[in-house]
Amino acid sequence: MNHTVTAPGTVVTVTVNELRNLRIVIVNESEIENPLTPRRLVTVKEACVYGKMGHSKLYEYMAARRIKAYKREKTTLVDLNSIDALNESLPAFVPRSEQRSLRFAARSARPAGESCAKC
Repeated sequence: MNHTVTAPGTVVTVTVNELRNLRIVIVNESEIENPLTPRRLVTVKEACVYGKMGHSKLYEYMAARRIKAYKREKTTLVDLNSIDALNESLPAFVPRSEQRSLRFAARSARPAGESCAKC
């Protein structure tokens, strides 16, 4: 007996035995490369201007595999889509005034008589 398993853009037919041994891995959709979306490849210098970062930080992100890069002979080409994905994953800015009020609220939420670790 065959079963059909579907994922976005993919259809796979498997047998019952294969289905029992199947391990499903959930992947973030942004990590799946869509073959219809062309890669926007630029040089390291152009990527630094586009991403508003220095080349050291760019290479740091490339080493951590947060930004995709490719080699064409001696030239390193950086994928602008991966820079966009990195920028979208950054946390939101919280002003210091809100940080202080959050810390004050956490202190005032302690039960009476209990002190903080710093006191």
